Amino acid sequence: MLSFELIKPANATAIQVCCDEEGLEELISALQRLKHQGHVHLCSPLAGGKILSDQTIHGKDAIGEVIVTLI
Repeated sequence: MLSFELIKPANATAIQVCCDEEGLEELISALQRLKHQGHVHLCSPLAGGKILSDQTIHGKDAIGEVIVTLI
């Protein structure tokens, strides 16, 4: 389980990342691929992937795609 959710605590905007151990391993693996690929796409099944969860641990819709770019 790995999900990203946009939240708005206090007067700011934040991204909350929730994961179990398998999700953490997926995230670490994606970040390691980033060194060689320059960018990685993390997608949920609804967005055509399998790494991210479609819902957060709170049952809300999670962000469907996260793109990480090495600059």
